Amino acid sequence: MSTMLASHPQASFASFSQSQTEQLGARYRILIASVQALLREGLRSAFESRQECAAVLEAASLSQVSRALEQRAVDVLLLDCDLVGPLAGTFLQSPAVVGSGIPILILASPANRVLAKQLLSAGAVGVVWNRSGMQDLRIGIREAMAHRTWRDCRALCPRESSHTSAPPPWGRFTDRQKQVLRGVLQGRANKEIASFLRVTEVSVKCTMRQLFAKTRTHSRAQLVMVLMEQLPLDAFDELGLMA
Repeated sequence: MSTMLASHPQASFASFSQSQTEQLGARYRILIASVQALLREGLRSAFESRQECAAVLEAASLSQVSRALEQRAVDVLLLDCDLVGPLAGTFLQSPAVVGSGIPILILASPANRVLAKQLLSAGAVGVVWNRSGMQDLRIGIREAMAHRTWRDCRALCPRESSHTSAPPPWGRFTDRQKQVLRGVLQGRANKEIASFLRVTEVSVKCTMRQLFAKTRTHSRAQLVMVLMEQLPLDAFDELGLMA
C-alpha cells in the first residue's frame, strides 16, 4: 500500500492497534520524505516489493511529514537532507517529531555532511548515504527499528562505492530507455508513456522489451527492484533519471 501525502492534504491515518502490530511482527510502515519525486517513487517501488514493508507513504514537504508523525501513520522516517535544509535542528526538535518517538534515518550526500551531522546531533538515529545501495538502506532501517543509534564521526565518512564498485552488468542505457524508465518509476502505463513522449505505444513496448532483456528482468516491479538493488541511489541522478 502506498499513499502520497501531498495528494491528500486533509488525509487521516489511523495508528495500528497492539494486536495489529503483533500480527505485523517485524514489518514496518515507512515514510519517504524527499523533494525528488522520482527518488521517492523509485524507493517506494523497491520497498513495496519487500515482505518486511507493510506500507509506504511519501511526503514532499515538512508539513506533510509532521502530519504523518502526529497521526502515528508510520514506524520509521527516511528524511532527505535536501528537504529539511537549514531547518534541520528546529524541525527534529519540534513537538511533532519528538512526541512521535519515531526513528529518523537521514538520506544525505557527501556535500551535506555538515547538515547530516547536525541532524544526528538533533536526534536522528543515523545516516544512509546516497552512494549506498538498497541493501545498506534496509540494514539502516533494521538498526533504526531496533532503536540502535550511532553518533561517532565514522557515521559521517561515506564509502567511496560510486568510484570503486564495478559498473552494472547491463552497461549504459540509451536516451530513449532512460525516458521510458522515468515513466516506469512514475507509475505510468505504456500508453501514458507513449503519449508523453509522443511516440507509439508499440515503440514503448519495444523499449520495455529492451530494458527487460538488458537487466534480465521480466516485469516492471522486478525491473525497479533490480535497479534499486544494483545501483547506488545517486546513480539515478547520474543516469538522468532525476531530470
